[in-house]
Amino acid sequence: MTAELANFIKRHIDLINESEFDQLYQIANEKDVKTEELTALLLDSDIDFLSFMTKVPEGCFAKIKSLTSITIPESIQLIEDKAFSWCSNLESVKLPNSITRIGEGAFYLCTSLKNIDLPSNLTSLKSFVFSKCNSLRSIVIPASVVSVYSFAFKECENLTSVTFEDGSSCEAIDISVFKNCKKLKTILLPDSLEYLGTETFYGCESLEDIIIGPNVKMVYSSTFSNCTNLKNITIQGSITAFTDAMFATNNQLQTININIPRKEFIARFGSKQWYQELKKRDTVKINCVDGTLE
Repeated sequence: MTAELANFIKRHIDLINESEFDQLYQIANEKDVKTEELTALLLDSDIDFLSFMTKVPEGCFAKIKSLTSITIPESIQLIEDKAFSWCSNLESVKLPNSITRIGEGAFYLCTSLKNIDLPSNLTSLKSFVFSKCNSLRSIVIPASVVSVYSFAFKECENLTSVTFEDGSSCEAIDISVFKNCKKLKTILLPDSLEYLGTETFYGCESLEDIIIGPNVKMVYSSTFSNCTNLKNITIQGSITAFTDAMFATNNQLQTININIPRKEFIARFGSKQWYQELKKRDTVKINCVDGTLE
């Protein structure tokens, strides 16, 4: 079947168009030809086949070890699921602003990926999209992104900095998004944020300071679990609930700044186990809007 596809490409090299490329991938799937094998064949044909397409098909470049860099043309609007997953030698990706969607696991286990600028029209970061990209050191999340889905940056072990652009529209950061990003030290969450999932920052051992914006109403006990160097947490909104066992693993915690009066804090949380445990730690201060709790 691979030989048939090769002959098809050679015969129609001057006439090839978007619909024919779509047909190629459909035929490949029907004939059990691996998508990445077809892509490798197209790359070897010395044609810019992506310029004929409006999306990068699911798994299109997956597991192609020879791929070290790629520039996606302006014709592309979507990158489907697992499009570049397991491309372990891929170091650099240039994405056009025409892209509005990057699918689940699109760059999963691209362990050499160092440089990628996300397009300004992107609306979400899907699950596992950059998980285990161990060479990624920083990322800027465009203002257009509304949601960051579960495990998006899980185990990016060298990620040190995450920046949300000014005017961010991000409302939700789902479960385990930055789990075990052991070197993550700097992240400024946007004021637009309404939801932080469980284990969002689990195991972020280098994280020292965090500011939670005014629209987040609940913080889960596992959101900051095993953030062993977390020293300062500021909560700008009127939190309605903490789940129990909060801060149990944050052994270096020094200050909690919370935007409610002391009397209201005690009324809401005074009987909670997590607060009773914190009271036993002389090194922790809880600062309310009208002073420090004794």
